[in-house]
Amino acid sequence: MQCDNPLIQMQAAREGIGIAELACFLGDQSGLVRLWPSEPPLLRPVWLLAHQDLRGSTRVKLVSAVIVDAFRRHAKILCDGQR
Repeated sequence: MQCDNPLIQMQAAREGIGIAELACFLGDQSGLVRLWPSEPPLLRPVWLLAHQDLRGSTRVKLVSAVIVDAFRRHAKILCDGQR
C-alpha cells in the first residue's frame, strides 16, 4: 500500500497491513511498536511560507506568529517524541 496521509498509514499499520514511518508523537500514542527504539528519530525541517504580496499583512503576521509559537511550545514532542 502506498499513501501520503500519515493518519491512514497509522491505521493501516495498526490493522497489520505493514509498517509505517510516522512522527513519533503519532506512532507512540497509537499502540504501535517502534522497530528501532534506540535509534534517534529523523528530524525534518518545517517551512512556513507566505506569498510575498501578503507577507506584510497583519492577519498573515498574526497567524504566522501563532503557528511559530505552537511549534516552539511543542518542540520537545516534535523533536524526540517525548511528552
